[in-house]
Amino acid sequence: RPPRSTLFPYTTLFRSYNTQPTYHIVDEHGPEHRKMFVAEVRVMRERMGRGEGRSKKLAEQAAAEEALSSFVKST
Repeated sequence: RPPRSTLFPYTTLFRSYNTQPTYHIVDEHGPEHRKMFVAEVRVMRERMGRGEGRSKKLAEQAAAEEALSSFVKST
């Protein structure tokens, strides 16, 4: 599933609050040939998830999955 589509089922909810999730690469580490990226997804400036991956897209996907997991647990 594409990174940003993980939270797609909640688009209507986000619209009702007049917001959308935003993704940010907050860290990169490791040697150039094995770089790891850390991404955060935020909703209304609150960090909802954080993830790590070998590409920016994979890091965003992991962040979205964590956000979804924490959202499901809280409802």
